[in-house]
Amino acid sequence: MTGTERNIDDAVLEARRAAERAAERASDAAEDFGDEAGERVEDVIDAVGEVIRDVRDGASGAVENVAAQASAAASGARESLDEGVAYVKAQYRERPGVVIAIGAIAVLALGLAIKALTRR
Repeated sequence: MTGTERNIDDAVLEARRAAERAAERASDAAEDFGDEAGERVEDVIDAVGEVIRDVRDGASGAVENVAAQASAAASGARESLDEGVAYVKAQYRERPGVVIAIGAIAVLALGLAIKALTRR
């Protein structure tokens, strides 16, 4: 082997070693990056889970509040209806003609309102 061939073989060997070291460093860097990315993905998943839990808890509270308010409104409407029926019955006992006349006027007004709405 001549000196030139030896120099070429040494250069090729050095280039191979440099490429192997570069590949090893790149592999280590990719592995570190993969570990960091995995941790970040887990952090994001945890954060999204917390947001979903918070939204679900908030929505449950809102639904409970709406249900309680609707129940109270229905109870109040039922009481008002009962009071109104009791008042009409008391008025009917005292003055049946007036109650019947008011009822007839109310039915007539309702019919006219429906007729006016259906024309449009």
